Amino acid sequence: METDSPIINRIIENIRKKFKEEKEGQAVSKEKRCPFCGGKGLQEVGPNTWRKCKCRELEEVEELWNKSDMGFDSMTKTWQNFEPVTQAQKDMKNIATNYFLRFKDIRNTEQNSIMFLGQSGCGKTHLLSATAYKLIKDEKVGVVYMSFVDAM
Repeated sequence: METDSPIINRIIENIRKKFKEEKEGQAVSKEKRCPFCGGKGLQEVGPNTWRKCKCRELEEVEELWNKSDMGFDSMTKTWQNFEPVTQAQKDMKNIATNYFLRFKDIRNTEQNSIMFLGQSGCGKTHLLSATAYKLIKDEKVGVVYMSFVDAM
């Protein structure tokens, strides 16, 4: 997909490059033993009735988080522990939460991305981390995080 913006085109190319590197560099994970499912990923809940084990759900969230290129310290950042001081920070928080709430409607459109630009320390990474974690955990959506400098 080409756009009229050289900056956006460069960002898209960098995202494609990261996905390609991730795909080529995937290592086979060690078999993990779960006390509930024995590492099968499915848990018997009744006669001939199975469901995905919690261990598998957690592995999926961890896998998506690892692919997002965000550190694990970012998982502690939530909308609840973001304390806006300025009106701009309140607006950013509203934009982030509304983006998540509308994501199902915009998921398959070209407008399904979010980006914050602003001065250092204003809360961009905190809010984007919180939004990314909610998308990964609740919607099982892969995300890509990169700073503006990385995208260039």
